[in-house]
Amino acid sequence: MSSPTIMYKKDTGQNLLRYKFKEHKFLVFDYETENLNLCCLNKPWELGYIVVQNGEVIEKVNDRILWKDLNVSEDAKRITKFDIEEYKKTAKDPEKVLSSFEKYLFDPEFTVVHYNGLNFDMYIHQLFREKLGKPPNYSFLYRSLDVLSLCRAFRLEKQPPETREEFFFWQKQLASYYSSPKLRSLRKKQMNGSTTLSSMAKELDVSVTGDAWHNGLYDVQVTWEILKSLFWKLEITSNHIK
Repeated sequence: MSSPTIMYKKDTGQNLLRYKFKEHKFLVFDYETENLNLCCLNKPWELGYIVVQNGEVIEKVNDRILWKDLNVSEDAKRITKFDIEEYKKTAKDPEKVLSSFEKYLFDPEFTVVHYNGLNFDMYIHQLFREKLGKPPNYSFLYRSLDVLSLCRAFRLEKQPPETREEFFFWQKQLASYYSSPKLRSLRKKQMNGSTTLSSMAKELDVSVTGDAWHNGLYDVQVTWEILKSLFWKLEITSNHIK
């Protein structure tokens, strides 16, 4: 007698990314910018990203973007250890940097990963496009994993909703959680501490060679390691990204 067919009403664990992430492709990226504005007075000067397939990093890129009118703020220089001479030696044509990156960003097979990207990097990317005379394109958003949002969910002991659409808006809500400067101290108290990239790396015992915080490539490598750790703490499934 054959076994009866079991119909599952919801994901029962077989699609959890902790087991399945090697079956997916990931693009992890981070921008370094002139300042923290999300308007035309800002533009990216560095783009770091890694390409992950079969669970392995197959490509690492850290491109500096050449702008004749670059104007990095003093705070940004201090935080990122910006070196104008190094920048002049290594900066590349913006069109080439954008084209190389977007071949992955707009490829529907890739899940796009970032840290606070839903509040910052996705807008910076549009400013990058605008500077080159290109229209906005947010088509990659529903394929996004914002690791800052996932870290906040972990701290608040929240598990993700089931559907992909609900999952995206759940991430966006967490990304904006008490984002007003006046409420940040309350957020930190509710979350029992900071959820910065360095804080979460320490808490989750994530280790990456070097100590170059706010270097685009270094930050994305840490982000990827944090995400892999969170796969074992949050019920994130293949259904959330496909």
